[in-house]
Order: sequence, then C-alpha cells, then structure tokens
Amino acid sequence: MRKDNKRTIQAVTAVLLAITLAVSPVTGSGIGSLDKAFALTESASCNSSSAASPVDTSDENLSSSDDSASVDAAAGTGSSEGIDNADEKDSGDTGSSDSSDSQDGTGDSSNTGNDSENIDPEPEPEPEPLKPRKVKANGTADAAIEFARQYSGLKGLKNVKERMKFHRYNMWYPGFNSQWCAWFVTNCGYMTGSSGRFGASVAVNSLAYSTVNSKGARITFVNYKFYKAKRYSFVSSRRSYNKEYKPRKGDIIIISKDGKYWWSHVGLVTAAHDNPKKDVPTIEGNTGSMNYKKAVVEEKLRTSRKGARIVAYITPKYKKSK
Repeated sequence: MRKDNKRTIQAVTAVLLAITLAVSPVTGSGIGSLDKAFALTESASCNSSSAASPVDTSDENLSSSDDSASVDAAAGTGSSEGIDNADEKDSGDTGSSDSSDSQDGTGDSSNTGNDSENIDPEPEPEPEPLKPRKVKANGTADAAIEFARQYSGLKGLKNVKERMKFHRYNMWYPGFNSQWCAWFVTNCGYMTGSSGRFGASVAVNSLAYSTVNSKGARITFVNYKFYKAKRYSFVSSRRSYNKEYKPRKGDIIIISKDGKYWWSHVGLVTAAHDNPKKDVPTIEGNTGSMNYKKAVVEEKLRTSRKGARIVAYITPKYKKSK
C-alpha cells in the first residue's frame, strides 16, 4: 500500500512539474514553483513514510529543462539556436540577394559587352570630296600619265566620262560608246596639251597611223612578223624594228591578238623600262573585260603572251618636263 502511495505521489509530482514548466519559463518564479513542487513531494513522501527516500527529480528536471528549451525554441525566445537560424535565414536571403546581385552584375557585364558591341564605332573620317581639277596642259608625258591616273580603277566608259565631266574637261568625242582603249589614249593626249602630238581615233590602227604619219611621232616594232606586215603603212623615216628597244615613259604601247596582223589594244607606258616584252608598267583603259561597259582603267605590268602580244611602241613628240 505504501508503495502504491509513493508511486501515486511521484506521478502527481511529475505532472505538477510538467505543468509548472509549461506555464512559466525557467526564471526566478519558475524556480520558485519548482521549489514548491519539491516541497510538496518531500511533504507527501514524509507523510507517507518517514523511511521512504525523497524523490530524485534531477532527471525529470533535466528533461524538463530540455523540454523548456524546446518550447522556447518553438516560441523563438531565449534560444541562441533560433537566432542562429534566423541569421542563417538572413544570411540565406543575403546570399540570395548577393547571388541576384551577382547575376545582375553578370547581366550588367554581359549588357556592357552587348552595349560595347552595339555602340556604333567611331565613324571613320569621311574621304575628302572629289574636287574638280585639271592636269596642267603642258604637252608632257608626265601630264598625259597624270591625267590617265585620275581614272584608275573606274569601271565602264560611262563612269570615265562622268569623271571627265566633273573635272571639267572638254573631252574628245563625248558621244562615243564602244571599245574605248584608243578613245581613252586619245583623250589623255588631247586633254593635256598634246593634241598636236597625238592622233585622234577610236580605232587602234588609225590612232597609230595618224600619230606617226601626221603628228611626227616614231614607231618602233619589237615583233618582227608584225613589222613585216605593217611597215609600209608608216613613213619610212619614222619606223624601225628593234627587239631590244627600251620603252620610254609616255610611249603608246600596241598589243596584237595574233602578233601578225591585228591591232587589238593600246595603252600608255608609265615609266621607262629595260625589257620591251616583260613587266612593262602601263595604264590602260577598256581592260579586264570584253564588255566595254564593265571594262576598267587599270595600272598593270604588261607582259607579252599568247593572245596579247606586245608588238610595237609609239613615241609621241612630247615637250620635255621641266
């Protein structure tokens, strides 16, 4: 019977402890309540049996304090762990913010990259507008070549004419529209003070005949077969054959398709040269295409070859350059 009473008292005491801990936190008042509970236990135990040992509530107390800590943690008060968790949450938020900031930063970086790509580059300085100008009409070889070089790279007879108009040249035969190599050479002479030294023709053979026979120029053949076929077309005192001839600046170069009969093409020699048939520096109109609308004015190194034989040079009576 005593044992049953003792157990009952212990159970009641444990319930009182749990209620006390649940109602009040472990503070001074809480400790006072515990003291009262212990006092009740001691009293009950003494009343029940003087020989009975007092109830050891240390385990329950520790357990209760653990429970109290759990309650506090749940309530979010009195717990450093709860603060740590809150800090972790804050830290997590901060991390998220940092991450987003980082992403924004990356975004900014990529945007900067895109912006740098999208930013218009500094505009290149515009080329100086083409100004009308005329080469000095002094009748020299230099003037004829300088005139020709104003049109280097131009494509098509139409564009060459437009440039000549822009430069305010009173071109020879402005209405011409066909293969224009001889027309171009004629204008090189006529527009630079050499109208009395150049023949005027749109045909290569006529240009050669008039320049030599009427304007006092000389023709030197460097292809013997062509010389034999054409020598009697020229004044004897102004014709010769010399395969070792050294082309001079301003010479009119004659090209033949077959090297025997055809007068096929004509241009101007831009510098003195030692070899009459290889790498002769020239500027030529109506070259690069059989279509005169697409042919160009071009500086090149002309070499004699099959289908385009160098056969002769005409040396106009230029004035000497000062």
